[in-house]
Amino acid sequence: MDQLMEVLKTSPAVLRLSYLADVESEGLVRKRLKVLKKEIDERWESLDAGYRLTIETEVFWRRGGPL
Repeated sequence: MDQLMEVLKTSPAVLRLSYLADVESEGLVRKRLKVLKKEIDERWESLDAGYRLTIETEVFWRRGGPL
């Protein structure tokens, strides 16, 4: 996570979080992405890096959709 923050500080960027889901429930996938996004947001705010970081999320279902 520290390395990610260092790279993101170098120039304005959009961070895309992609999740490859398989047998997890849709709720669990959303919860995991929410927790990860919150952690990144909190770390980013504490850095005062000079620009607002946009975080996009997307989910790919290995079997085409949640079971």
